[in-house]
Amino acid sequence: MQHFGELWLAVLLQLCTLTVAALPTIPINATDGLDLLSNFTTLTSASLSTLPPDPYQIRVYNTPTSLILHNYGPAIERVDVLDILLQGQSDVVDGLVASHGNAPIQRLAFTLWSGELYMRIEPGRGGRMTWLMMAQAFKGIAQFMEEYGWVAVKFMVLDDEAGLVGTGTLVFFRPRGVGVNNGSSLVETS
Repeated sequence: MQHFGELWLAVLLQLCTLTVAALPTIPINATDGLDLLSNFTTLTSASLSTLPPDPYQIRVYNTPTSLILHNYGPAIERVDVLDILLQGQSDVVDGLVASHGNAPIQRLAFTLWSGELYMRIEPGRGGRMTWLMMAQAFKGIAQFMEEYGWVAVKFMVLDDEAGLVGTGTLVFFRPRGVGVNNGSSLVETS
């Protein structure tokens, strides 16, 4: 539990260090839907030069969790990503408290929103992803983006012992015929 407290503190510290000037964004107004990850024409050559090979595996610092990130997409707002990660961490804390510890996650999927940024995480079948693994995945996403840039991405969550425990997507998304979602929320889906 102490390790989780350190993780939570790290996320809060990252949020507190936000600068007023966000990284430049690439306007996207001609595309709708979640297929933006395959739309590489919106990437700038500068952002392509800073990204690692696709796919790319990273180890989340000081954890048994790693991520495989792939299908890099357009640039996204750092503030929105940190907002989603903070909302997700908040629900991880709720899940840890409700389950009285680091229990397997029983939900089929998590959906988070911040403005027009969308994240979906699907724990793998069989309840192998725990709340701590999910918290570590959020930390790993922030770690990757701090190092390589704030871009839309798909990812897989791996644990040293359990193997593949979940998958996810982080993309810019504007639903057709629906207004902008002006808040973050974690919604249980079935």
